[in-house]
Amino acid sequence: MTALNFCISPFAKFIAPLDSHVDLMEKATKETGLSDFGDEASFVPGLKSMIQSVQNGEVTLTGLGRIDAQTTLVKVLKSRLKIEAFWKAHTEIDWAIDVSDPVIIVSMPRTGSTLVHEMLAKTD
Repeated sequence: MTALNFCISPFAKFIAPLDSHVDLMEKATKETGLSDFGDEASFVPGLKSMIQSVQNGEVTLTGLGRIDAQTTLVKVLKSRLKIEAFWKAHTEIDWAIDVSDPVIIVSMPRTGSTLVHEMLAKTD
């Protein structure tokens, strides 16, 4: 991979240009068959800013990094489409559940935190 990155990095902008937010959203729509992204004002400005940072060279990515970034962005947009479709399909679920006293479990690795979480989840 390192050799491949080294070879294509000087040409990364030409080999793997990052698509616009509209193109990425169209790809996600085409791949899922869904079209409702929900409130676009909540994510499109950040998506545009991220793409612009890569295109302007503020973020330096190798050729493979650019390909991976585009693939990841389309994957995230597809997930957003699926979540919006799920919310619309399941109107019987009360999404406004009040979690007034959340329990947050923090511990060192391999000390039983998953077991504690599972035990708490089973109690009322």
